[in-house]
Amino acid sequence: ARQQEVAAAFEAEYGDPEPEPDGPFVRTKQPVTDYKDVPTGRLEAVKLTGDMNIPRGEYTFIAPEVGHDGFMRVADEETFKGARVVRSAGHIAGRGFNDDQYMPSQLIMISHDRLAQYWEGFGEGFGHISYYQRVDLDALLKI
Repeated sequence: ARQQEVAAAFEAEYGDPEPEPDGPFVRTKQPVTDYKDVPTGRLEAVKLTGDMNIPRGEYTFIAPEVGHDGFMRVADEETFKGARVVRSAGHIAGRGFNDDQYMPSQLIMISHDRLAQYWEGFGEGFGHISYYQRVDLDALLKI
């Protein structure tokens, strides 16, 4: 297992730009086997720009351990097929950062440059998926 500190910028899509043909993202009852060589450690997503609910500088989600200890399953849904899914916590709040709290969620590690976050909710099935795409900061700085 390898652990390293990495800083990267990702752009978030809070809508559902990629329709999920298999329906909602749910945990299957299939055997759970992880890949052998996976990164380890904590993954923190901090907002660079805020919104009406969560201000900049606050976490949008935290995955306490992306290695084997946080592993849930390998996705079999067509959109995410083969992606590792790890436990995470999504940060939610009312307008103006009122009543902020963390809800159970699943981080879908699609690729080195693409992540998705399935917001599970608190039993009522929040069921929303947000997408995150790595931003090429070098290309932006050349503009």
